[in-house]
Amino acid sequence: MPDGVRRFDLAIPPQVQSWEPGAHTHVALPDFMQKEGPIRDLVRHMSICTLPEEGRLSFVTRINRQPTVFKTRLFQAKPGDTLALLKIGSCLPLARDGRPLVMLTMGLAAATIRPLLLAASRNAQGIPDIISLTTAARRPFVFEDELTELRLNGNKLDIEALPGRAALRERLALLPQLPS
Repeated sequence: MPDGVRRFDLAIPPQVQSWEPGAHTHVALPDFMQKEGPIRDLVRHMSICTLPEEGRLSFVTRINRQPTVFKTRLFQAKPGDTLALLKIGSCLPLARDGRPLVMLTMGLAAATIRPLLLAASRNAQGIPDIISLTTAARRPFVFEDELTELRLNGNKLDIEALPGRAALRERLALLPQLPS
C-alpha cells in the first residue's frame, strides 16, 4: 500500500451473507451509538474492496496530515478491536450487456473497482472488453500490482495508470466511441 494508506481486513459478520462486487458500507467506531443518538463523526462510508469468497470484508483508507477523530482512532485500532458495519449496499452493478466496460478512478477509488475487476476476470460473460484508467500521482496506486496481473479469458483487459487529469483527458480522447 502507498504511504499513509491502510487496508483493514475484517471477519465477515455472521449476519452478513454476501454482497455485490462494488459494494459499500458504513464503518462505525464501537462507541458511535449514544443515548442521544449516533455520533455521526464516528461513522464513515467506505467501499468494500473484497469479494465474499475471499473470506474477509476489507476496505482501504488514507490518513491525512490532520486526521479526523474517526481516522485517528481507526488507525490506532489493533487486530481484534471491534468496528460496526451498517447499511451494506451497492450502486455499481457489474454490467454484462455486451458493451465494453470502462472504469475511471482516481486515488483510492481503485479499491472500489478491485472486486468488480476480480469478478469480471473470473466470469467475463457479457463483457467483451474492460478498460480501467486510474489517475495516480503516486505509484504504485492501490492494488496496482494485483490488478495488472488480471486476465480476461481471451477478452481484452487494459489497466493503465496515468500521471494526472490532463493525461486522463488525452487518453479518454483516444477511446473509440462506445455505443450507448
